[in-house]
Amino acid sequence: MYYFLPAWYRGDQSWNSREQVWFRQSQHGFDDTINQVRMFTRSGQPSALLVPVYFPNLRHFAYQQGIYEVPRLAVFDYLQGIPADLPIVNLDYHDFAWPADANYVYNPFTVTVFSKDQRYAQLSMGPEGNLIVMDLFKNDQRYRQLDFDDRGFVSRVSEYNEQQQLVRQAYLDHLGNEQFYVAADGQVHIVGVAHLARHQGIYPDLRSLITEQFTQFVQEQIQPADLVVAAADPFHDQMLGQVIPNDQLVMSYFGDRAALTEPAEAALAQRAVLTIADSNYNQKRLEASGAKVLQLPPLDTRLSLGISNQERLLKIMLLIDGLSASALRVVLEIIMKTMNENELIDLTLLTFRGGQRQAEIEALVAELDERLALTDQYTFNQVEAAAAENQLADDLDAARENARKRDIHFVTVSAEPQLIQAIHTTRLLIDLSPHPDVFLQIAGISAGIPEILRAESLYVEDGKNGRLLQNVTTDLAPAIHFYLDGLKNWNTALVHAANKIADYTSGRIVKRLQAAIKEGR
Repeated sequence: MYYFLPAWYRGDQSWNSREQVWFRQSQHGFDDTINQVRMFTRSGQPSALLVPVYFPNLRHFAYQQGIYEVPRLAVFDYLQGIPADLPIVNLDYHDFAWPADANYVYNPFTVTVFSKDQRYAQLSMGPEGNLIVMDLFKNDQRYRQLDFDDRGFVSRVSEYNEQQQLVRQAYLDHLGNEQFYVAADGQVHIVGVAHLARHQGIYPDLRSLITEQFTQFVQEQIQPADLVVAAADPFHDQMLGQVIPNDQLVMSYFGDRAALTEPAEAALAQRAVLTIADSNYNQKRLEASGAKVLQLPPLDTRLSLGISNQERLLKIMLLIDGLSASALRVVLEIIMKTMNENELIDLTLLTFRGGQRQAEIEALVAELDERLALTDQYTFNQVEAAAAENQLADDLDAARENARKRDIHFVTVSAEPQLIQAIHTTRLLIDLSPHPDVFLQIAGISAGIPEILRAESLYVEDGKNGRLLQNVTTDLAPAIHFYLDGLKNWNTALVHAANKIADYTSGRIVKRLQAAIKEGR
């Protein structure tokens, strides 16, 4: 059995899961664990998720990511006494016991309930309209927050004082019975006596309770032949090192999630039977620490060729993540000058980090448009990923109707299907960050799209399915012309991408990983 342990933490040094309220989501919806689980299940390997984080909307998240059928073993489900086979009950907030004079006010983000002309409650929803959180108010001050489990019950109750400081956080079972609570000083008090009888009454913090329960699970459930493939993350790595035997632990390094700067982090990588690196950058860091390393993409390729060669526009997609303000200025200036030479070139700026840089980019485009004094006028235009393809397809007609005005688009992507859709009509990908995004590279290979990089990568070969720049200032414009001036070079890249697809299918990736683990053990 393969147990996959994710790092789905919020990033605030708590055991809370990633933000599930749809308008606050700012992280990749996809990561190495999600895609490793997909690949192993597609290959018929027995797999399960081992989830140490508090994740009351885990089922919705698993469904969105296409891993709903994978068994889930959640530490908090056991601690809260929630049965594994509990049926799902759909909640409708209209059925709650609201005051008789309750008035609902709707906006794209929340539902606010007013009573006696004062704010009574505020409800926040998930991407599919499921209820995530309810905040309750007195005198327009929040005094209580309810977290809803997607199976249809209140899972956690948080109490706040007048200074909006958290003073008590109670975790409930599916019947509303309190099982344990975290006090203002961080201590955990056990209240439920049935399934928690073996636990001591008070713990110094939540980590101590979770570590104890995690240790119990590993000792009782994981067999000597089983493997735990864990997403490397400083937040839980110490616990993994204490509990999981070295010859059963595989560590997966994705992006910059684990820095390997602390001696304990490097020691854990050395002890693991194998480490998986998603990029050249992580592979070099792991090799320097003395770990056994296998570089594999965190997702597989599936032939889904784009249709950019059927489009009138020559669409460039530039990933802005990882580019400093000064670097982005240089790159945008070069691309805008190149666009000015050809009315068919269209530019979309892509980010996986929400709209954090939207205002910065809008101002930058306006500044460059004024300073460069180009023939065409360039404006900033944000589009949704889902609508990007349809909108961009009409740009040439719009440009001809309104001569000299051209949009530079901005698209935010948070899930793999959105990325696949966003690049479907793209002719050329550009990622000039020091550590290029692996998901974008694999998506480009699957769609047969060449990519321009300035850092070496296992997945993009210079002159074959992309170009590797030595100097952005002098080399970027020629590289763009290389792929947009006619189809010869683009078709060559398409052929090389198609050949690479066979190397990164689920079956081959899983076999390579299994062989490396066998050798390491």
